Amino acid sequence: MASNKAMAWRIVLAVAGLILLIAPCMTAYSDTKEELVGDGPVRLVTADGNLLGEMQTHAPAVQAAAIEDTRVLCFTREVDGRDPCARISTLFANTTIVRQAASFPSDLSSYDVVYLGYGEGDTLEAKRVQLASRVFEGGGLVVEQPNIAGKVGVYPGGFEMEVTDNAWPGWPDHWPPPVEFTSAGANHPILTGLTPDDLSGNFDTVPIRALGPAWTVLAKSVGYPHVALAAGSYGQGRITFHSGNISRSAMDQGSDRYVQQLVRWTASPAAATGPDLQVKAIEVTQAVQDLNNSVDLIAHKRTFVRVHVRSSRPVSSVTAQLGGERDGKTLYPTLVPVNSKAAINVKTDPNRSRIDDSFLFELPKAWVSAGNLRLAVRIDPADAKNDPDLSNNSESLTVEFKPTPPLRLRILAVPYTKDGVTYDVADVHVSKLESWLKRAYPISSLEATRAVFIYTEPGVPNAALLNLRLKAARALDVAFSGVDKRTVYYGMVDDGGGFMRGAALGAPSTTAAGPTGTSRWAWDTDGSYGDWYGGHEIGHTRGRFDAGYCGAPADDPGAYAGGRISPTVSGSSAMFGFDIQTKAIYGPELHDVMTYCDNLWVSDRTYEGIRNYLVSIESASAMVTGTSTSSAIVVTGLVDLASNTGALDEVYLINEPAEGITPGDGDWTIAMIDAFDSTLAIYPVSPQELTDVEDAMTRPAVIVAVLPVEDSMTRIELRYAGVAVDQRALSANAPAVSITLPATGATVSGGLAVGWTANDPDDDDLTFAVMYSADGMNTWETLAMGIEDEALDLANVLLAGGSQSYLRVIGSDGFLTGTDVVGPFTMALHAPEATISSPAPEVVYWPVQLVSLYGTAYDLEDGALTGEALRWSSSLDGDLGTGEGISTVDLSTGRHVITLRVTDSDGMVGEATREIEVITGGLEDKAVFMPIALRFFE
Repeated sequence: MASNKAMAWRIVLAVAGLILLIAPCMTAYSDTKEELVGDGPVRLVTADGNLLGEMQTHAPAVQAAAIEDTRVLCFTREVDGRDPCARISTLFANTTIVRQAASFPSDLSSYDVVYLGYGEGDTLEAKRVQLASRVFEGGGLVVEQPNIAGKVGVYPGGFEMEVTDNAWPGWPDHWPPPVEFTSAGANHPILTGLTPDDLSGNFDTVPIRALGPAWTVLAKSVGYPHVALAAGSYGQGRITFHSGNISRSAMDQGSDRYVQQLVRWTASPAAATGPDLQVKAIEVTQAVQDLNNSVDLIAHKRTFVRVHVRSSRPVSSVTAQLGGERDGKTLYPTLVPVNSKAAINVKTDPNRSRIDDSFLFELPKAWVSAGNLRLAVRIDPADAKNDPDLSNNSESLTVEFKPTPPLRLRILAVPYTKDGVTYDVADVHVSKLESWLKRAYPISSLEATRAVFIYTEPGVPNAALLNLRLKAARALDVAFSGVDKRTVYYGMVDDGGGFMRGAALGAPSTTAAGPTGTSRWAWDTDGSYGDWYGGHEIGHTRGRFDAGYCGAPADDPGAYAGGRISPTVSGSSAMFGFDIQTKAIYGPELHDVMTYCDNLWVSDRTYEGIRNYLVSIESASAMVTGTSTSSAIVVTGLVDLASNTGALDEVYLINEPAEGITPGDGDWTIAMIDAFDSTLAIYPVSPQELTDVEDAMTRPAVIVAVLPVEDSMTRIELRYAGVAVDQRALSANAPAVSITLPATGATVSGGLAVGWTANDPDDDDLTFAVMYSADGMNTWETLAMGIEDEALDLANVLLAGGSQSYLRVIGSDGFLTGTDVVGPFTMALHAPEATISSPAPEVVYWPVQLVSLYGTAYDLEDGALTGEALRWSSSLDGDLGTGEGISTVDLSTGRHVITLRVTDSDGMVGEATREIEVITGGLEDKAVFMPIALRFFE
């Protein structure tokens, strides 16, 4: 009586039958009496008669005819209803059943296939070598539900497998999940003519991510990254695994046709009469590469592998697998192609320019750290195409990923006013430039900050004057804020008011500027030409010269003919470009970005040249160094190297500690002179010549130097070959500056208006520079120079916020300066901006394809956010991980809303979303059953 009261559920219509249906799969959870029961729906009701749900078992209605020509050795210790070998013997007439390990034959040559039944995952570990030897010689091995937790030890090397739970997810509250085909499975002989309902149940939990590289997953659990069916070739034989069991009392035993096709394929009875598939080359690319893999690979940069193949005759729906190894250790997961449907049609005459004429793999982020990586590829790894020659189906390659310094970049949007209209750079152009550099440059990290530099002269900026001002601003930032001397300043100018031809201050240099807009070149259709244009000008700063062609100066004697990205257009040495974001392929006829041609990408010369320069300036000995001074004089000027003439521009004598910049060497000098015309000091300077100049008659160049102050100095001279070409006298009195707006303690809402008053006892004309600090004067950024008015409107300028904001206004009479600082005041904080670059919207994946998530986050206060500040999640699977890039093969089947949530140091949040879909491979519409709980109480 007490036992009856303790039962929470009363099972009507075959209570013993339901338990016995589950028992073969769940020996570890229940100890029930065995009894074979009939097929049909199982109904569960509560004690008061309410129906909770029902499930239709999948025992076949009509037994298939026994197969005569396959010799099966079936091993099981189970008897009666849980005996899978009993069913095998009804489906294969030539079946031998062994029930004790001690009775296992020492000679397996008389059997085509060995079938290890339910629960025998570790029973025959001692026979591992014997089983592997038989398979290698041409036999087959099938293992069904091991029903153990841990490694399955009967397989040879490469077929590693681990059972993490000998139950399905959600036991005992849910039925085992249904299964679905992968792309490899949908085209595999085992599953020909079948649906996922034909497979036996998915009972043990075997994670896909832990499978050895020799396995090919043919079917998996719907909603879970767990194996339902996997296969592989070993030597001349085949191995298969399925996580269900086929005994007649199993709750989901699989159809007879499924069991027969599984065993017959594994037994390999048919002659190999299929097409001869061949691996021709493995190409590992990050931006540009040849088939010899001669281009350096950058550690931590997004990386793709193109496996070039051909066939003796056209063959459709071929798949492949790529495995990785480092320091002798296998990397997981084994990869399937990221081509559409994870398969391609292999041709007799493939074209390298077509993305789907080769297999395409993306390497997980964890694989591409510095050091050597061994890659091994196999096409048709589960032998679905009956290839007569397997010796050319595989290839391996070892490549080296090299550590490479980041590109340090400060991108300055340059607003200007023309005819009363102010033109500014839209954020999209800045984002496009950053994206292009990450894709095309040999870098894994772009350390970019964004700022504003206001061009104060009326009209479209003059490239030479703008570069001079940017160079001077950079000098102030380095001198007074400790900006890294390796940082490049790049100004972007909107072309709404007119086109400013881009230019850099020499090659190499640290300053450049260029235009941006949407529609000046018909071949550029991504909404901004400022990306590749900036890549050209910034390339100059990293030591790259114009490559000639299409009107460009021929400054690079090694440039390829026609300005191509490749030294040749055919053969293994032909360079092909590859865009790691869009997956676009650029043929060898495309033009190098350092030319003036259309259809631009990077050549290997440009790519490796930039990397070599980044490496060269990273060491402390190669960096430009300076000397700290208690006060400094900032000298700027424009010179013409064709006529050796020039003029000083802005000069600031600032009585504050600064780090001087060693000017350089050559015939140009800055001399400091006292009242008696005695030369106190001479500093050589190196003018930086502008690149990309239209007027061939001139050679404009810029001089910027931060020098120590000589106490008795009364003037400075700009000299060439010892002869003064311009001079600037020290005035008698310094100007005075007083900031009137904003006020200390103010809270600024909306745009910031800056106002000041100034006077000069000598009645000299004054110009002003405005600097801003958001961090309590620890660092400063220069917002504008050469201002002639006593006001600056920053209403439309986004500045970093916070309660420790300060402004500095420096007034110059041409030599002496006066300075005022106001603060602290409060500027509004800004939420970070999140951007997802991969995957593209609405991409469809097959089960077990690698899904790579890449994104960026920028915050006005913090700059670029990295690491744990970026968190990825899925609407179906929850949290996925953190960082700028993550990779997974574990996404559930269904439509996902991928969210990138970014958080700055102030706790403010930004989000970006993208919808993708992981399709259900071969799964047809079916009834959805209500989860039923089986609970047993005392």
